[in-house]
Order: sequence, then structure tokens, then C-alpha cells
Amino acid sequence: MYQFLRSLLDPVTISFCALGVTLVGAWWKHPDARRGLRVVTLVFVLAWIGSTKVVGYLSTRFLEANYPPVLRMPDDAEAIVLLSGGAIAPTEALPETRPACDTLRRCREAARLYHTRPDQPVPIIACGGKVDAEREGDTLALLMKALLVEMGVNEDDILVEDSSR
Repeated sequence: MYQFLRSLLDPVTISFCALGVTLVGAWWKHPDARRGLRVVTLVFVLAWIGSTKVVGYLSTRFLEANYPPVLRMPDDAEAIVLLSGGAIAPTEALPETRPACDTLRRCREAARLYHTRPDQPVPIIACGGKVDAEREGDTLALLMKALLVEMGVNEDDILVEDSSR
């Protein structure tokens, strides 16, 4: 229920609804302007269809279809490059920067791949700096390094690149 109400209060949803109501009102009140309204309505419908989850899923499938998931680390792999997926800014309640969900998933996948070859571990290159250089706290790369160590990755096998934005 919360997610539904949250999605209704999203500014994009409110804008789409307001534009839709305006278009319906224009079609109803101004029959002489319908010729010009066709283009606006077509653009509105295409934008609405393009913003649905179905189109997002299909476009993602189209892009990812040629790249099946890697279940085991390839024998010729020399490193795992781990790109950050964002962070959650500190608040009064939680004063430390925390990795976002995408960063957590990427760290978990990198650790899983790392552990598929325990006899030949490869280094993990954790990439991620600070988006806002003036904020206090660790860089994303250092946050990811700490997560990877918690997941059983040898600290010496983690290289940190923390100047990227």
C-alpha cells in the first residue's frame, strides 16, 4: 500500500495525470482544435507507454540477451572490476554514508565470483569516489572494500580506485 501511495505522489506521475486530464478537457471543450491535439495526444501516449515497466523490462532484455550471467569466474580472467552503484547520504539518525542497494548487489556478485576460484583468486578493483567532494565520509570504493572484506574477500586482493565520480 505504501509503495502504491508513494508512486501516486511521484512528481512524474502527478505531471502525467495532470497532462492527461488537460488533454481530455481540451478534446472535450475544443472540438475545432482536435486536429492539433492529435499530435500532442500521440506524444503523450507514446511517453506514457515508454515509461511503463513492461517497456523497461523488454528494453533491458533486448540489451542483456547477448550477455548471459556469469556463473563461474572465467579461467583467463585477470581481475574483477567493481563499479559503485551509489550511496545513501548520512542523516541525523544514521550519521554514516551507506552503500545503496545497487552497490550492495554488485559487491555481493563480485564476492561470489571471487569465491568461485579459491585456488586462483583474482584482484577486485573497487571503483567509486565521492560525487560531492565536500561531503564528509568515506568514498564509495572504501565502503565497497569494507563490504567485500566482510564477505570473506582477502583485503590484499582488493584494489581501491577512489578518485572517480
